[in-house]
Amino acid sequence: MKFKKPENCQFDESTIPNMEALNYCFSQLTYKRNCIDAGGHIGTVSRILANKFNHVYSFEPLFAKYLKQNTTDKNNITIYDVGLGNEKTSEKIYIHPTNSGGSSIVEHSRRSYQKKVLVETQQIPIHKLDDYNIKKIDFIKIDVESYEWHVIKGAHQTLENQKPLLMIELMVRYQDKNNSVGKTHNYLTKNLGYKLIKMFDEDWIYAHPRSVNELARR
Repeated sequence: MKFKKPENCQFDESTIPNMEALNYCFSQLTYKRNCIDAGGHIGTVSRILANKFNHVYSFEPLFAKYLKQNTTDKNNITIYDVGLGNEKTSEKIYIHPTNSGGSSIVEHSRRSYQKKVLVETQQIPIHKLDDYNIKKIDFIKIDVESYEWHVIKGAHQTLENQKPLLMIELMVRYQDKNNSVGKTHNYLTKNLGYKLIKMFDEDWIYAHPRSVNELARR
């Protein structure tokens, strides 16, 4: 399908999903009940997830209008026009002028567009995933342009209780100097007991030894 997207976006949004990584994740799951799409963008991954899971909860603070337009034919996607983080707050996000998917809260010297005088910014609402109390989550995909530590911290109880499989985009080249890829990895493995089981370029797959699927059999 031809995705609706911001007028100035020059990137081919249909090429965004890393299907090799997603298909690997699907192969690891016994159950495909509910899933979370953290960073739903314009719906490229949410659509794929909707074909695999009973229900998709997609969080997108900036481009939810396009996400809704691109998923109107799907009746199993709930869209929240907020970002996920570790507290209920608001953040300034820098909007990439030609690649909307590269818009980021996290400032980085390699994100040259952030230094431009006329760069567009916007205040976006941030909520904790834990506050939504979504049950029977088997999978979470996180693509939030270096803000992943905050998302995971705000999902601590969800991850601890339900232990879903995780697919997280972790970009060392753009990592947050205060909340690095290493810090995120250590939080998952040391605080929450997850194990890194596979890497597909910048998509890292984490599983918990006592997965939600094992708990569901009891």
